[in-house]
Amino acid sequence: MKKLSDLVINLFEEEEQDYEILDDEKTFRTHFHGSNSSFSTYVFAYNEERLLRTYSKCPIKIPHQKLSAITELIARINLDLSIGNFDIDLEEGIVLFRTSMKICTENPGQQIIGTLIFGNCMSMDQYFPVIASVIYGNESPKQAVDLFQDYDDETTEEQEDKSSEKNSPTNINFNRRRGLFTDN
Repeated sequence: MKKLSDLVINLFEEEEQDYEILDDEKTFRTHFHGSNSSFSTYVFAYNEERLLRTYSKCPIKIPHQKLSAITELIARINLDLSIGNFDIDLEEGIVLFRTSMKICTENPGQQIIGTLIFGNCMSMDQYFPVIASVIYGNESPKQAVDLFQDYDDETTEEQEDKSSEKNSPTNINFNRRRGLFTDN
């Protein structure tokens, strides 16, 4: 049975993703550069437990006066998520996006590991403007989520129209719920 840490290394190397090993080949840090933000992502590979856990760290520290608004925002966002969730460290003012998965098969495909890790990164990147709008703007948490959902619905429809023009079975589209990959 392959160690989960080896599968993570293989994925990063296949994807040419820079990474560093932080301790005993079980904790990895990489930097994700998305369309909305750049941030650190941590992957914990618990080989004995067969558990993978991924955290993406929002690059903005939450000012103390915005903690209650961001806490409400995270609660509103989490209601619509299918895979993963946002967490907030109230003491440190840090927002994280967390995904985890128990890997029960002996040799899971790279797509499973990639979905967990890169789906996590994409979720943080997708929601970063919403978080920033509440920290730096005048939108309430409800307004920010409503604006995002309106924009997201329009974007999803445009992507579906474009992807329906492509008949490639390898075309992968990130679905509206921000956590599942589907082959079209």
